[in-house]
Amino acid sequence: MMRWRRWVSAMLVASAFLCMTAQSAFAQEPVVIRMMAFDRAEERAWQEAVVEEFHKEQDRIRIELISGAGEAAVHKAIALVAAGIPPHIAYGDPEHSASWGRQGIALDLEPLFQRDYENSPFKDFYPGALALHSMPGKRYGIPVDLQVQAFFYAEVPFDEAGLAYPDETWTWDRVAEVAPHLTLDRDGDGTIERWAMRDPQYICCWSLLWHFGGRFVDHPSEPTRFTGDTAEMRNGMEWIHRMIHEIRGMPLFDALSGQTAQNLVMDQNIAMAVGNSLYLQQTLQYTSEVPWNIVPLPSGPYGNTSYSNAIGWSIFQAAGDIEEAWEVVKYFSSEKAMRMSVEMRGTLVPHLGVVRDYWLNQYENPSGRSYLIDAIATAEPLPVIYGNAWGSIYRNTRNYWNGRITLNQAIENMRVDITNWLAEIRTE
Repeated sequence: MMRWRRWVSAMLVASAFLCMTAQSAFAQEPVVIRMMAFDRAEERAWQEAVVEEFHKEQDRIRIELISGAGEAAVHKAIALVAAGIPPHIAYGDPEHSASWGRQGIALDLEPLFQRDYENSPFKDFYPGALALHSMPGKRYGIPVDLQVQAFFYAEVPFDEAGLAYPDETWTWDRVAEVAPHLTLDRDGDGTIERWAMRDPQYICCWSLLWHFGGRFVDHPSEPTRFTGDTAEMRNGMEWIHRMIHEIRGMPLFDALSGQTAQNLVMDQNIAMAVGNSLYLQQTLQYTSEVPWNIVPLPSGPYGNTSYSNAIGWSIFQAAGDIEEAWEVVKYFSSEKAMRMSVEMRGTLVPHLGVVRDYWLNQYENPSGRSYLIDAIATAEPLPVIYGNAWGSIYRNTRNYWNGRITLNQAIENMRVDITNWLAEIRTE
């Protein structure tokens, strides 16, 4: 009898153990996907809201947002890779995803993209937006937003000068012609209180150079040689130099502080500016009674093409959990997440239906906002230039425009730096 009781007890213990093991197998801990958090507060708020919705809809995956803690997210992400604790998902411009891909850090998403395309939100994305983080046969990022350009202007300076507002017929020659009438030295002391045009911020000047026929490299995604020493490039570079030093319709580069949006409607120290769709949402955030609008970019001898750009999600392959990370990227690309982006921060998104049905109707002003949608069809991607080459372009163009070096020196410096950079990336 004792043996029987012991046997029964042993069986009960074994059964309980098996049940506990089975339960633990079915109740596994969720996979935690570490995702770089956005730097800007309004972008971070949207990201957190999407994470909350994602967690409500399933319990298999949890997202942990990683703050840059004062460091730019693109730099923080690479620092984490170097430390052996890479995030699953990072974000950056096309030049960042291309660099990460060439270094073997970012996963080629093309196989996953093709596998899931028919049942994914990407079917509703603008093809041009999807191409921004792609290279021939490879895809290292998925767009989060969509940036295209327009020409911004405040109405008051034109009213005061008795000038008609800019429209789609404007050229860069016309901008130079009206600039003296819009530049304002109120007390005649030689200090300009209002400039006709803001110096194009960041990379907004690249498309202006395109309008004169200037290109820094021979191919946007697979550059092989420097092409910036042409008469066309010189014409574009000289137009900007002339606006600063002869016409005095534009300040020295980086002389004005603050965002273009702030300059236009709050400080009121510029009349016109080259901007993009991010500038639109920034301008709308200000409570201002200053009337303003946007029109297509002015034209040069080679047209008025806008650039297209987009922040994109990249998956770092060393972090593992690829399928789960891909599910997160797809959710952030969903119509729901895209609509939230429009509603919460006014972003022009890569989702065609959301742009048409929500973004266009999100605001009453500016009346010319549809020009940004028109620009998408013909916009060209910025060339995938990064590292020393990008720094050389930024530094040498501004040094020439600000009168520190000659045009010949600027072009020669860029030729050397870009040629060396091209040799470096061939070995990556």
